Amino acid sequence: DSPTSRSNVLWVSGEEGTGKTTISSSVVALLNSTEFGGVIPNAHFFISKGVNDDPRLIWRTIAYQLALSSPDYRRALSESGVLAMELRDLGVGEQFEGLVKQPLSRLNIPIAVIIDALDDCRYDTHKDLLKTVGYWKSLPSSCRLIVASQPNADIATALDDTYRIDLKSDEDTTEDIRFIFTVTFDAIKRRENWEGWPEDREIDE
Repeated sequence: DSPTSRSNVLWVSGEEGTGKTTISSSVVALLNSTEFGGVIPNAHFFISKGVNDDPRLIWRTIAYQLALSSPDYRRALSESGVLAMELRDLGVGEQFEGLVKQPLSRLNIPIAVIIDALDDCRYDTHKDLLKTVGYWKSLPSSCRLIVASQPNADIATALDDTYRIDLKSDEDTTEDIRFIFTVTFDAIKRRENWEGWPEDREIDE
């Protein structure tokens, strides 16, 4: 689908077995490689049905990982006062507002977040999570979110007007991984005026 020019969310959509988790894992590995590690704060959450599918875990985990990778984010989170609250008692929307939206909106720093198997989150509260995923579009363009899931009408509604890749079972995922990585870094390169970074050769490797 044609993305809007200001979209900071990428939805990787495909049926089971089309390589979504492989792509998500590859992007996480690239973000944490020796070439790019420490440059862009990043976090990820891989949902597994019946194991860690409680939506209330997702933004808490992502906030923890971002705090480890970004001193600026960690400082903003500490100053916000949200950590003085009992996070387990907060709803998904309240967690997103306090742990993600408020600190990132203040900092406007480049980050990348990957959520895999979004469709596997627990059904009783999945709509609350989808609302927050949709709210990501209101964050600064330097904050990039990559979501992978099977095709789902509720997810499609939440991620309207975003980048989207539809995977097929017979497709080679190499070019999709390359495209996702390029999209993730595109706005950051423009914002930081890093021409030619990362180089095509480094992405291919």
